Amino acid sequence: MRFPIAFVVTALCVGVTAPATAAPLLTITPSDNIVNVGDSFTIDVAITGEDIVDLFAYQFSLTYGAPQVAPVSIVEGDLPQTAALAAGGSTFFSAECFSDADPAACFAATVPPASFLVANFALDSDFVTPLQVTGQGTLFSVTFKALQEGSADFSALFSGYPDGFYTAEFFGNDPTPLALELRGATVRVVQPTGVPEPATLLLIGTGVIGFRQFAKRRART
Repeated sequence: MRFPIAFVVTALCVGVTAPATAAPLLTITPSDNIVNVGDSFTIDVAITGEDIVDLFAYQFSLTYGAPQVAPVSIVEGDLPQTAALAAGGSTFFSAECFSDADPAACFAATVPPASFLVANFALDSDFVTPLQVTGQGTLFSVTFKALQEGSADFSALFSGYPDGFYTAEFFGNDPTPLALELRGATVRVVQPTGVPEPATLLLIGTGVIGFRQFAKRRART
């Protein structure tokens, strides 16, 4: 999703740059750092550390480690949704592929490192005026499924415009460029610990019984 040209022009683009002083963090946090193949887990993408000031829109590509993991679902977070609703406004949240008629095919078309675009903006009750939010909170949460062993890296594209990617951009009204610092994450996908099959348990049980009988005979002699 691209923001309408007229909408973008009215905003001052707040780019993501390397901060010289304390700055808000764009933090990617997994619910688990080690997951079993076949299990699901959640990635929370949030603004932490310091308040982001006068935010009313953002868009960026979230990159993830394919083919170890695959996205399943996405949920909008409380920033800027909570403040927008409290002010009588609304947010317009969009995530590439999740709204597609065939999300599986959409994600399958990507190549490592895979990515999808997430965008959101808040408008006042008139649905025209940008609604600016200051604070910290979760931008969105994504549920992934672990598919195969290996390390899956999660990040956000901060610079460059290769095909299919969008650089991280935040929009506000502060004339001074706002810096954010990225905190990515890595999830290790492992095979689940094996549970002995019934036949294996039978062999183990037979061995134990045999050992006991041998021990009894030896004690008699």
